[in-house]
Amino acid sequence: MRLGDLKLFVRTVKLGSFSNAAREADLLPGQVSAAIKRLERELGIRLFARSTRSLRLTGEGETYLPSAITALEALAQGQERLHGEGNQLQGILQVAAPSDLGRRCK
Repeated sequence: MRLGDLKLFVRTVKLGSFSNAAREADLLPGQVSAAIKRLERELGIRLFARSTRSLRLTGEGETYLPSAITALEALAQGQERLHGEGNQLQGILQVAAPSDLGRRCK
């Protein structure tokens, strides 16, 4: 499963259309549609009921949405733990140099 597809699924739900999600992600609506289809194929369910004028979540989509949001939040928290301010380098830095280095620098 592609993380980007999962993100597009959640954004599409929040924004209400493939077009809005595509605009936000700087993609074409067809690319968002393809990502959703790929996700649906991997899950073996239909996430959206589509028509020319509307897009709505199916029952399976409504069931899956909270899990998708939780998964994305967990990944974001993991990245924050790895790259957060608490992981700044700290301690004593020791540098070894030849003794004649000081004489050359004068």
